[in-house]
Amino acid sequence: GLTNLEFLLLNDNQLSQLPLELSCLSRLQKLNLEHNRLEVLPEALIILPQLTELNVSQNSLRMLPPLLLRMPQLSTLRCLNNPFLRDCPKGTARLELAMYSLSL
Repeated sequence: GLTNLEFLLLNDNQLSQLPLELSCLSRLQKLNLEHNRLEVLPEALIILPQLTELNVSQNSLRMLPPLLLRMPQLSTLRCLNNPFLRDCPKGTARLELAMYSLSL
């Protein structure tokens, strides 16, 4: 089934929520959620132990869950063009972070 999926592109789908089934993708490494209508990210994302890249650019995010930083393999977090997003969680120094068109 889909449990072996490693790359998932859900960009440009007008999503306002993520499907609960996403947490079953234990081998997922790259997740692209760019250009949707997401306002929050579920903390259930931390169940994805292999996730190395997460792109949440061009959404309506207000905050990033601090638990994102507990994801062991996450090395790239892209959150460009989220007009309501003010701060990144503490500890993002270990991530390759793209926010507000800057690479920090």
